[in-house]
Amino acid sequence: MPEPVAAFVTMKVAGALDYAHRKKGMNDKELKLVHRDISPQNVLISSDGG
Repeated sequence: MPEPVAAFVTMKVAGALDYAHRKKGMNDKELKLVHRDISPQNVLISSDGG
């Protein structure tokens, strides 16, 4: 995988984790979500890049 693509994927994964960690519930309190298994097989990329 070219380095720019790897860097882009890493940036997107980090952004997704940040979103999950900051996610708030319907009562506007943080949900305090934590993903315990960040590994390549847990990163899904669709054929259109999503």
